[in-house]
Amino acid sequence: KDGVELYKGNSLSEAFAAATSGSTIRVIRYVSMEESIELATDVTLIGTNNISFTDYEIILADLDAKLTADNQIADYMASFDENYKVAENRDGDNYVYTLERYSILIKDNDTIIYIGDDINEALEVSTNGSIMYIFAPVTMKADYVLEKEIIIYGSENLVFDNYKIFLLGEDARILAVSDLSENVGSADPEHRVVSRRQLIYYVYELNYYKV
Repeated sequence: KDGVELYKGNSLSEAFAAATSGSTIRVIRYVSMEESIELATDVTLIGTNNISFTDYEIILADLDAKLTADNQIADYMASFDENYKVAENRDGDNYVYTLERYSILIKDNDTIIYIGDDINEALEVSTNGSIMYIFAPVTMKADYVLEKEIIIYGSENLVFDNYKIFLLGEDARILAVSDLSENVGSADPEHRVVSRRQLIYYVYELNYYKV
């Protein structure tokens, strides 16, 4: 870093341990990783073709951790937190690895039952009464028929893209923190969707048509 040599040797683990924010690690000869490495700062790694990762990984161990590499090494990157994924971006000829929060998290009581980015998959995995948190925009890939109750926080991040959520059955209900009336329909011609406000929620459920 800044012309100061912090480490010279044959151990990649020791090189990372010696590195400080902004350091560049240059691997000039073949080296084999002997353990997974935790990185909690901002480091540039040059000479990745000389590294044998075997079964080990470089773990981004802080939300601000960043690794810039001269080759694509996404298969050998990992996150210390299951709520965050490793994101890969390009910066010229380099690959930049940082942590990025998954778009969707679902809890059933206090148990996490889904973490990911696919809203249709998340709806399928959700259980009756579960709570969905949407942290970033997600786009539906198809219509979805919902036969359970679900509470959605961050519903303003739902991009329907001309698709809808269709309610079916007595248990079908959506409680959302934003207005989804244009995108919620009935999958049963004998029922219609009715909406109401309940505290902070827009509530959507089925009711019989009035005769």
